[in-house]
Amino acid sequence: MTYGDEIVSVDRDTGKKQLYVILTKLAGAMAKGNTPLKVVTNRILPHINRGSPIIILSPLEDDPTIIDAVRDFRARNFDVTILSPSSLEFEFDARRLDRTGYEVLKTERDILISELRGLGANVMDWEPDMMLVTALAGARGF
Repeated sequence: MTYGDEIVSVDRDTGKKQLYVILTKLAGAMAKGNTPLKVVTNRILPHINRGSPIIILSPLEDDPTIIDAVRDFRARNFDVTILSPSSLEFEFDARRLDRTGYEVLKTERDILISELRGLGANVMDWEPDMMLVTALAGARGF
């Protein structure tokens, strides 16, 4: 499932064909819109099989519902992995943020990541030059 200005899902299935369908949807996904994660969580929770892995790709910015959404997943014993690319270094390097603004936003981000880890989510601060498989392995502690 991807979400932004709309929620896009795929039907349940297994096998290589399903993997292709999922990867095709992910390849076409773009960062846009402002649908809160909690709205997505409320919609999909009744339809997810217990034990299904939940992988969230999010910069963790401008969504005050992320803690509640992850809490809901974890309360139902879903294994949650969050890969979070940060734009802070880009913003600072492009001089859109001064040192104080950068430090404040970095501290807020670090606190949020700590809270998510405290809920039992595996969280990886995903660097832009890091391959997806490496980020997933790092988030999972491998």
